[in-house]
Amino acid sequence: MKTTICALLLMAMAGITLSAQNNMPLIAEFQGEHNLSSFGFKMITLDFNHDGYDDLIVFSMAYGYDYYDMIPSRGKVYIYYGGPGFSSASEPAMTLEGDYPNGTQRAISLIANVGDINGDGYDDLMIVDGIPNVISSVRWMIYYGGTDDLSTPDRIEVPDPNIHISSFCRLGDVDGDGYDDMGIAYLLDNIYYFEIWWGESWTRQIIASGIGHPPHKVAIVGIGDVNNDGFDDFTVGYIESEDDDYTAYQRLYCGNPSRDFSSYLPLLQYPGMGSWSSLPLGDLNGDGFDDFFVYATMEGLMIWYGSNSIVPNQPDVVLSPPYANLYGIKAGDFNGDGFNDVVAASPYWRRFSVWLGSPTMNGHADLQMTSMVENFGWYVAVGDFNGDGYDDIAVSAPQEDVMQPAFFFPGYVFIYGGNSAMVSNAEPSLPALSHQIMINIHPNPVTSKGEIHIALKGEARHAALPSRVEIFNLKGQVIFQSENVNMPFADIKIPIDLSKFPSGVYLCRVISNNSEVTTRFTIIK
Repeated sequence: MKTTICALLLMAMAGITLSAQNNMPLIAEFQGEHNLSSFGFKMITLDFNHDGYDDLIVFSMAYGYDYYDMIPSRGKVYIYYGGPGFSSASEPAMTLEGDYPNGTQRAISLIANVGDINGDGYDDLMIVDGIPNVISSVRWMIYYGGTDDLSTPDRIEVPDPNIHISSFCRLGDVDGDGYDDMGIAYLLDNIYYFEIWWGESWTRQIIASGIGHPPHKVAIVGIGDVNNDGFDDFTVGYIESEDDDYTAYQRLYCGNPSRDFSSYLPLLQYPGMGSWSSLPLGDLNGDGFDDFFVYATMEGLMIWYGSNSIVPNQPDVVLSPPYANLYGIKAGDFNGDGFNDVVAASPYWRRFSVWLGSPTMNGHADLQMTSMVENFGWYVAVGDFNGDGYDDIAVSAPQEDVMQPAFFFPGYVFIYGGNSAMVSNAEPSLPALSHQIMINIHPNPVTSKGEIHIALKGEARHAALPSRVEIFNLKGQVIFQSENVNMPFADIKIPIDLSKFPSGVYLCRVISNNSEVTTRFTIIK
């Protein structure tokens, strides 16, 4: 009984909204079968049973593990069918678990959506298993779907036992032959190789080699059709090191029917180690070009809009607040307006944010939701699981920060429902920067102290002319209004105490002479 109460309390705490207007209700919640099973360690979405509804596949990485009896993990995969009845009561339609250390002694280590490898119009599921610590035993089991039996894969690929796989990722249909392709980055004889494994035939083509500094991370990633030519494109990312100085690089390769990748765009050169992998986001601004994430800093997520003239090292929009969890960045249409939206999660902050796409997407989060469950935001999957026409967000919390065998923590997955009531906070086009006041709000988000400092500067400010600062909630109600302040020749800084106001998104407007500007900030308590 105590265990059940603890689990219910965890569920109740997993969905505290930080938005004053937008909301995504909790439509389903699942948990692992036993303590420390790491349920939700990874999740993917695809239509496995080919019924037109997105299905949720959840990986329980430590399934079978017993701390006290020292029984090792064998892993387990759960497939939850999507549809109008999708809810917390949904049972997995099928499962597959490893049999380590008995039977063939194989443990499941990974799941992946590899795209439509066989060209039947549906994405395919890959489950990786092997004997622990035996590299030559690894096999990739490919399931084309449309079956209720996971015991017999449609195809099995065995990687070369001499190579160490660093990453693999679906690339989309790079050559336009009707089959999705897969990118593989691996280490052989201390040299990194980046390959395409072509769909259906599984023939291999080396794209690049000899770049990247082992043992640092590398990746080859599909980012969609970013130049809108009908062929999916991809990036190759790697880290170089010299005298303990690290630089991240990314190359952009354009898909083409001739499979010629002799040229590329040097997309990124950035100091540091956190920028080796791009991610696909779909069309955020509705211009017909797919957009993509490239890297994250403390300023936010750096997003490039697709076009025929992509500019290296210059993101088109920065999404804030910042998140650096590559497993938690996904895209989907959460409000059904035809624009792809972005979700990013952070297990460190135990929260996720949503940025709604639009032609005027400005980078400010439109929704933030947080939880008290440890590692909430570890992994994210996106799909229309309940079949209502709006993409939903699955967020996992697979394990505790510090393993506590005496406590019940099997791993949790929470699914939040998309809906048409979600609206973008994007502002109409503002005047050019040279003709407006510029606002710098610090800190943003506002923490429990509740105090922000507003700094004003720009050519539009006028000495000795009255200026006013106003703060609104998203209902349009004024919650703070300063007295008229005569602007000095130096930039003005105004401290404001917001400790009495609830968590949420707020607007700050500054009016000076005939100029005004509005920006957003968030209060988190």
